[in-house]
Amino acid sequence: MASLGYGQGRRPLWSERNRDAERVRDILRGAGLVEFGDTRPGFVIGGGRVSTSFLVAYTGPGRDAAMEVAAYRRCWLPS
Repeated sequence: MASLGYGQGRRPLWSERNRDAERVRDILRGAGLVEFGDTRPGFVIGGGRVSTSFLVAYTGPGRDAAMEVAAYRRCWLPS
């Protein structure tokens, strides 16, 4: 099976769904938003195999959640 390219950290993208999730990540990163990591809160992408839509969620302190989710929405919704 051939890879459809590579994600951050040279992670192979084995399916169209993986590739599309990486595009969502690229849009969020391009807007200056931070992806969840071992030592930092940030966004995560869910729904990789289940649905036609991806779920973008914030993983971090509740006091920051509304602000972060609003920033995610601004990436796709017109002002």
